[in-house]
Amino acid sequence: MNDAQDDDEVFLEPVERAATASELRYLRLIREMSKSSLRMHVQRFTRLPIIVGLIGAICWLTLAFSEGADFTIISVFGLVGLGLVCLVVRDIRGETARTQAKLSSAINGGRVHAFVVNAESVCVYPGGKDASDIYLFGLEDGQTLFLLAKDFSAKKFPCMSFTLLHFLDEDSETVWHHIRYRSSRVDELEEVSLNISRYDIEPMEVMPGKPSTYVNS
Repeated sequence: MNDAQDDDEVFLEPVERAATASELRYLRLIREMSKSSLRMHVQRFTRLPIIVGLIGAICWLTLAFSEGADFTIISVFGLVGLGLVCLVVRDIRGETARTQAKLSSAINGGRVHAFVVNAESVCVYPGGKDASDIYLFGLEDGQTLFLLAKDFSAKKFPCMSFTLLHFLDEDSETVWHHIRYRSSRVDELEEVSLNISRYDIEPMEVMPGKPSTYVNS
């Protein structure tokens, strides 16, 4: 562990404020998209038993006219398949309903935690095949912010100025995340190696000292 790191973890501090009109429109759009996604999945799964039933009927008739068929066994398999489809549809409906309820609560609550980041520098620690890259942002106050690349859009991130929005429900619990990119993407990044273990780093953790403090020279 680097000597410059405190024993107590420190994370990016949010500013709680009212959601803007555009942010509420974004939540309503996400809610409508979840409804459309539900309809699409339900339509797909309701078509499935019909197709399976037709194929099963054709197979049964073919066997019946050739070597004979056990109608009971075929019926059991058909009912089991239909039951599985119904369970999947029910789970999808339930998950979508929970998501819509959370989004509705966030819209009614109209509050967000905004994490505003204005960085002076950024470099990246390559995570390798099975791990996320880690971005090290040098903040204006001389500290270092650590973020995981997998949590952001590769088309727009990293950038030097952005806002992380956590939408809160009526109980002040975070129910949805959104990132507002406020500057252009940094295309050329310096790749570095760390002098601390990646497993000692938490997403959105802020450590004292500039990024060079945690980088092997």
